[in-house]
Amino acid sequence: MNRELSTLELTALGVVWKQGPCTAYAVMREFAGSQTLAYRSGAGSIYPLLKRLRAAGLLSERGGKLRITAAGAQRLKNWALLRNYGREVFANLDPLRSRAYFLGALSTEDQNEFIENSLRGLNDLRREVKEKVRAYEQAGQRFSALAMQGAVYETEARIKFVKALARALREQEATAEGEG
Repeated sequence: MNRELSTLELTALGVVWKQGPCTAYAVMREFAGSQTLAYRSGAGSIYPLLKRLRAAGLLSERGGKLRITAAGAQRLKNWALLRNYGREVFANLDPLRSRAYFLGALSTEDQNEFIENSLRGLNDLRREVKEKVRAYEQAGQRFSALAMQGAVYETEARIKFVKALARALREQEATAEGEG
């Protein structure tokens, strides 16, 4: 496989590396339980993806167990070291931020509902990812715990962003009332 692998494919390689010899079902379960929506893939995408990785010589299978090959480990290493990967690694797609561009299309009441729903969802997510951090720590998975701690920080930054939006909306509302 000479083409650049997708993040999903490389993450699958990493899951096989991390879990050691494991079944395709174990990889699929890992993705299904992910906190990252982009990784929540079902059997319909994971099994064909694993088949492609086996065909490319990046994974091998023996006795129903997947193993990462030397070539797969090298691709994983290059990816982890940010070798030959572009700006997409640093891109920040945030569906809340995308919606914020269009808050002006909503009534004040709907804007407030957006803020409330956003904060509720983000606070729920923060609780979930903190629980994941604790679970990884208890399992002795230091780097997984640290990676998940990054998700805590990211979620907290998004909460701060939504609170700043709420302040701006309140200020805008106060200004409009003062003019009216």
